[in-house]
Amino acid sequence: MKMTLYHASKNQGLRILLPRESTHGAPYVYATQSLAMALLFGAKKDDFDFLMDEENGRPRLYECYPDAFEQVYAHEFCSVYEVDGNLFARHDAVWHAEYIAESPVPVLKETKVFDLHGQLMEEIS
Repeated sequence: MKMTLYHASKNQGLRILLPRESTHGAPYVYATQSLAMALLFGAKKDDFDFLMDEENGRPRLYECYPDAFEQVYAHEFCSVYEVDGNLFARHDAVWHAEYIAESPVPVLKETKVFDLHGQLMEEIS
C-alpha cells in the first residue's frame, strides 16, 4: 500500500531529497504523515521559540514567548515535497511523528507555499 509522506524545505525545485546530518548525529531525510506538521518545519525555529508535539495526528504548539508563532512564520515561504512513504521507516532515535530515510529520496510532487503563516492557519484550524 502506498503511503505519502511530507517534507518541507526552504529550498525550492528539488527533485531528490538528500540525507543531511541533524541533531541525531546521522544523515537522514526526515518526513511526516501530516502536511500541517511538515509545514511547521518550513521556517527556521528552535526550542526557544516553541515546543512541538503531536496528538491524534494533529500538531500541538506551546509558545515560549508571546506571539512566537506569528514571529517565526509571518512572511515566510517554503516548498512541501511529497515522497513515497515506503522508502522511510520509524526509528527509536527520532521523534514519534517523524519517519527517516538513510538514502536519497526522489520527490513525487512539490507544492510551493508563499504564505507559510496563512497556510499553517488553514491547516491547523
